[in-house]
Amino acid sequence: MQPSSNWRARDTRPLAQFIRYGIVGASATVLHLVILTALSKWVYPSIDPDLADEVRANRTSINTVIAFFIANIYTYIINVRYVFVPGRHHRAVELIAFLSVSALSLGLQILIIQVLIRGFGAPTWPATFVAIGLTAVVNYLSRRFLVFKG
Repeated sequence: MQPSSNWRARDTRPLAQFIRYGIVGASATVLHLVILTALSKWVYPSIDPDLADEVRANRTSINTVIAFFIANIYTYIINVRYVFVPGRHHRAVELIAFLSVSALSLGLQILIIQVLIRGFGAPTWPATFVAIGLTAVVNYLSRRFLVFKG
């Protein structure tokens, strides 16, 4: 059997699916970080270490919301095409469920960023990477068992 013929098979083992999810997630993370970097440098500056922690935390949170929204549109399209089997719900319900999981993840990311920067004075990028990493597994499990068919 050719690997490409089994790319989205319903009987794909969870580990193979998680690896595909990780590849898609990594590409979405790169997109998210490119957008976040552009916003943080040129639109709503938030990576200047001379800024007060409160200002950095707030601006990073706003930039994260914008970048997260754009990256999630990309993520939904790629997940439907290459990772998960759609059809657990009607497409509109599936999209709403996907975005709901994303919104919860975004809330968790913002909370982690706020705590790390305000509470511990963490630099912007390490706080962002910790927040992304901690939400990845929650996203995968929620999408696998709540949003998509498999």
